[in-house]
Amino acid sequence: MAPAPTPPAAPADQCFSRIQSWWEDRGTERSVAVSGASGSGKTEVLLRLRDALPNPVYVDATGLTAEELLGKILDAFGVPDLWPRRVDWLWQLERAGVSARPLLVANSHRAGRTRRSMQPSRVLKRVLDPLVRHAGARVIVESGPEADHAPRNWLSLQLQASASVPPGVDAVSRQPALRALAFAELRSTPLPVWAALVQAVTGELVDEDALATLAQDLPDLVETIEDQVRFVDERIVDAMRAETTASDRRRINVRLMTRLLALAEQLTSPEGWAAKGPVGHYLAHALPAHALQAEQFDDVSVDGRLVAHIAPTALLDAANQRAAAIPSETLVGDAAALWVAGVGSVRQPEWAAWLHLMATVRGESQAAQALEHSGIALPWRTRWAHWRPPYGWRTRYLRGGSVTEISEMEAGGRVAVAAKGRWDRRVRLWDADSGDLIAGPWSDGIPEPGQSEPLWPRGEDNGLAQGWTELNAFGSSLAGPQFTEVLRVGDGVVLAGIGGVVMVAPGEPDAFKQPEPTHGSALLGHFGLVDNNAQDFWDEPDRTVLEELFEPQAVQRLEATGLPPGLRNEDARHVLREVGLPAFTGAEMSLVAVAEEGLTELTAEEVWGEDDGSGTYYLLGTWLDGRIVVHGDSGTVHRLPAEGEEDDSGPQVASTLGQFVTMLQNYVLGRCLLPMASSRTEREDVRDEIEDSLTAIDEDGGASRAWTYALYDND
Repeated sequence: MAPAPTPPAAPADQCFSRIQSWWEDRGTERSVAVSGASGSGKTEVLLRLRDALPNPVYVDATGLTAEELLGKILDAFGVPDLWPRRVDWLWQLERAGVSARPLLVANSHRAGRTRRSMQPSRVLKRVLDPLVRHAGARVIVESGPEADHAPRNWLSLQLQASASVPPGVDAVSRQPALRALAFAELRSTPLPVWAALVQAVTGELVDEDALATLAQDLPDLVETIEDQVRFVDERIVDAMRAETTASDRRRINVRLMTRLLALAEQLTSPEGWAAKGPVGHYLAHALPAHALQAEQFDDVSVDGRLVAHIAPTALLDAANQRAAAIPSETLVGDAAALWVAGVGSVRQPEWAAWLHLMATVRGESQAAQALEHSGIALPWRTRWAHWRPPYGWRTRYLRGGSVTEISEMEAGGRVAVAAKGRWDRRVRLWDADSGDLIAGPWSDGIPEPGQSEPLWPRGEDNGLAQGWTELNAFGSSLAGPQFTEVLRVGDGVVLAGIGGVVMVAPGEPDAFKQPEPTHGSALLGHFGLVDNNAQDFWDEPDRTVLEELFEPQAVQRLEATGLPPGLRNEDARHVLREVGLPAFTGAEMSLVAVAEEGLTELTAEEVWGEDDGSGTYYLLGTWLDGRIVVHGDSGTVHRLPAEGEEDDSGPQVASTLGQFVTMLQNYVLGRCLLPMASSRTEREDVRDEIEDSLTAIDEDGGASRAWTYALYDND
């Protein structure tokens, strides 16, 4: 989405006429972006257009999240609640005739709860631009002073700046208390927070009653509603902030953070800060923004006692301003992952319980304990889990797997939780108290304690690496809630679903039935990209990794004396002698058990149908019904076309056997995590991660159709 070139500034009347002509003539530009300095009259232009254009939809984005703005658009076009098929909102709006009416969005630059926010960018990139590109909407949007955020194929208009100062700026400049109010992040500020702002700006203590009197005496500048004050004109805030240096803003916010954290200490609420009135609401929504400006966001975001109370939108908004990518396996990374899974709309105590689950699964006991001691009454607390969290990318998450048909039973004198694998249909038993695996996986009924089969049965596809076509055929439940089954066992409750199985302790056992319903997918997908570099990705073949993925008995090596003399490539000899090759069947391939079967030698004629003088090859297995071979001299790995298959791509799948095994490690893990993805958005992200990891190891081989075939629809 390339930005449009910066246009010359024009008077408001000229911009109004230009937009009218654009609508009437159905101009080639898809939509219109109106920018300009504060006070240039942008909003007035949109208000005039609302009266002049036929049957318009007008939305003021001030204070709205991108999701809330979209909700207003959906309401205006009569689109009903989209749950559970939330990904269809573009199609629904197209059907509702979004292209036939002008859509006017005022103050997009003021979107978001806080004055510093990522929501203006999300409004444009996540809502308006997709509406224009995919649903044919004709949008007229007001943005801030910058004219370079609109897509290139939009008509970009910039209004001339006003020569006059917005009314009230001079008066506010002369009043330190009013000037301090401009540094509030929420537009409505409770009196105790205003007093903290005054102390942060001036260093002086001020009485809240005096501030209330000041506000009442200046109704043209500020208004008071239920003990909260706000500027009548946001342009005053723009002016006050613009004339303050970055170093002064940081100094103010450093001082303010001390006061805000002191206020937080005084709040005790099992429902979270926001339930304790205006001050709590301010802290829940504005603390991260102030911490960011004080360069203290990292300190706040790792403290579970604080994060438990912070609204998800506020936490993620600040995190996205902090860095281009959010670190994985952190509380903020957990929040970003849960957001994509559709968990961001639950009540604050429920949100804290989900964060506790994520921290517990990651083994972050300190974070989990901090959440428990945050003062929020968790409606449920995780005891144990064999569950893959959204965006989790660890080998250990394969052991539990997606499960269904949970039940309680007795096993060797212990109460056990039984579940059947969603894909491999094998039974597993876990101790209800400890979560320890008692038995399984087992394919022949209920196993006895200690009975189990290999995760990858020899010569059988366990079904854990479902392809894209099969996942689509499975249906929309992949975009449904994380937990689809609930079972009470003793004083605990078992939750099961696409990610695995979890045992929780209800906060109120008699009243608790199950976690609050979640949407299963976020309305607008990501709220920040998560950096997965800390998780399980490998850039070289590793026997330990192979044994963790395929189990030790499946990873077979050749003794030096067992290596065929025609296999001259040193890398291939090293891999087969020191690292090993997994004897497994799955992900459309089946590799030979090299220690038991040895390597079958093939001539060039047997491989290519003619003797091209390239020497000998060795059979490694089959893949998509075609043979996999390694060249004895170069170590290059090829996947040969199956009988009757059109040879429309190169056969090389890896430049060396070492690269092939490395790619296999990443590929199989990704393929097994793909069916456990919490939403279509995450599924697409998992696919991207798989492809990126393959080409990072071997750019040419990783792009082979053999690797990518099962990652796309092939019906």
